[in-house]
Amino acid sequence: MKLEKMNEFFAARVNVYDEHMLNNVEGCKLGYKRMKDLIPQNTNSLLDLGCGTGLELDEIFKVFPNLQVTGIDLTQAMLNMLKQKHPNRNMHLINASYFECDLGIKKYDIAISFQTMHHFEYSSKIELYLKIFDSIKDGGQYIYCCANKQEFDREEAYD
Repeated sequence: MKLEKMNEFFAARVNVYDEHMLNNVEGCKLGYKRMKDLIPQNTNSLLDLGCGTGLELDEIFKVFPNLQVTGIDLTQAMLNMLKQKHPNRNMHLINASYFECDLGIKKYDIAISFQTMHHFEYSSKIELYLKIFDSIKDGGQYIYCCANKQEFDREEAYD
């Protein structure tokens, strides 16, 4: 897990990221649209791990325009793009590694991650999954989607 290289990789691609993910990565365009359908109607607060430019949030905000969102991403350029796309949304954006960031306790109705966890080794994710579980309110959910694992394979993209 080389977070610095991941940051550089995504920062260099921020201007073409949305188009690439929507048009070149099989399953993503549909996945972003379907993710919004998985969010329960009574959701008020959402944690988005690896939010990037907010492609999943673009769809979620269509159904939940007043949703309180905490987005965490390693790449500030991605967060800047997200803020430009949704300047008037209730978003708290954090430039950090979600492995190291305090996610809080029973703070969110829903936690999501789209096309991000496949970048990391299974052994490093166990503690993170426990943090995610702790951050979700009783009765909440964690929704994970990986449309196409092969597209940004960890070893090829960052080493």
